[in-house]
Amino acid sequence: MALIVQKFGGTSVGNIDSIRRVAQKISETRQQGYDLVIVVSAMAGETNRLISLAESITMQPDLREYARLLASGEQAASALLAIALITQGHAARSYTGEQIRLRTNGPYDKARIIGMTADNILADLQRGVIPIIAGFQGVSAEGEITLLGRGGSDTTAAAVAAILNADECQIYTDVDGIYTADPNLLQEVQRLNTISSPLLLEFAHAGAKVVQHRAVAIAHKHQIPLRILSSFDSDTGTQVNTSTTELEQAIISGISCEQSIARILITNIAKLTDFLTRLLCLLNQSSIEIDMLAVQTNAMGKHDLNFVLNHDDCANALAIVINLIEKESDAAVRVEEHLAKLSVLGVGVRSDYSVITTIMQSLQEHIIEVLAVTCSELRISVIIQANQAAHSVRVLHDVCGLTAKTL
Repeated sequence: MALIVQKFGGTSVGNIDSIRRVAQKISETRQQGYDLVIVVSAMAGETNRLISLAESITMQPDLREYARLLASGEQAASALLAIALITQGHAARSYTGEQIRLRTNGPYDKARIIGMTADNILADLQRGVIPIIAGFQGVSAEGEITLLGRGGSDTTAAAVAAILNADECQIYTDVDGIYTADPNLLQEVQRLNTISSPLLLEFAHAGAKVVQHRAVAIAHKHQIPLRILSSFDSDTGTQVNTSTTELEQAIISGISCEQSIARILITNIAKLTDFLTRLLCLLNQSSIEIDMLAVQTNAMGKHDLNFVLNHDDCANALAIVINLIEKESDAAVRVEEHLAKLSVLGVGVRSDYSVITTIMQSLQEHIIEVLAVTCSELRISVIIQANQAAHSVRVLHDVCGLTAKTL
């Protein structure tokens, strides 16, 4: 039988009625003759509740205990879903990330997957048991519970699908696919029926929160078909193509906006290569992802550099930078907050120079100041003030012709 890995997000299992509905959906898929492995997130709001409990004691909880605390949210959801399936007459068994030996390395709160022992999952499938895996978590070489970071349950699902060589990985969430823009910011959006995985990876990197970018990368690398679906509506969704055979479609596919952005600017670096190498190594060790790294030589013959990152990582990154520039006599650092990263995504957007020209002209006409720009073949990103983000999405969605296009 074909094997499908299904992941259900927090809103999909947000309460007991929702868990029963998910169990029924799983039952219907099982009756169609598929083998299933299920990955679940914590119930909606549960992770935030656990974070609040920890922060009521201290704003800097011990990371080991913090990871164990937050992992319990997914463990509770997986057990509840297993109970619901058993009640509906199916054999089901829940697992923690530790129990399936989802091995990780890196920090407690931003670990990366390096392997998994699939024997117990395969044994369950042979016996007709539906495994329910708690997402977002793994286990270190020292046997400690680790977390996979924001959107980690998506990453769990993609990794499990890759390790089991599944026929498809289905990500169930509260929206029915990938849209040309965030439906919460704009009503005139269109759902994409298909998208290539390289382009979806750019969507995810650019701030689209429907699916975690690490999950997309894993699925693409291991050629696992990926589908984004709604837990509440139809099963149409967006099909993610692992090949690039459909890259001759319309140039621009969508607009993405990430609003919790900060920028760190460092000036007067004497030895750029040495400084940048040490900086990137330290950021990598702390699992801090950066974007739009820019370097220039100033009037003093020294070097200025800047980069953007998620605001949640800003304090840790700033501490790293401050420690490094202590050895630079004239170096200084400052932070710009309350920024947004707006991205136009599509195939060949850098090659067609009219695209970036149109973007810049449109933003200028609407008095939207651009603080930084970066381009790739699949993405043009600009940094703007966060309070202009929603308006900017509307402007570009219209000027790029996305409202009227057939997808």
